[in-house]
Amino acid sequence: MRRSPSAAGGIDGEREGTGKASAGKTRLIMSKAVGKDEVLFAIRKNGVQSAALEKLNRELTDEEIQIAKKGLQFGLLTDIDTVYKTIFTEMI
Repeated sequence: MRRSPSAAGGIDGEREGTGKASAGKTRLIMSKAVGKDEVLFAIRKNGVQSAALEKLNRELTDEEIQIAKKGLQFGLLTDIDTVYKTIFTEMI
């Protein structure tokens, strides 16, 4: 999957807050303005469904969405220290 920032600050053609993106692309939101409690990164359900259509040729059931959600949370939180290290290394 190709991820490139758009002029609107989103990834894969999505404009923040519009919920619109190119068909078949995972929808990820990255905001330009960062407030204290602002979400910095999000993966939407319809983005997971798009990935499922591409990889499995079908949409996920509600039960499968819950499994995917747990998998995403585990995967993203398991190695968050490596992610932070990479981010902060880029800043130095």
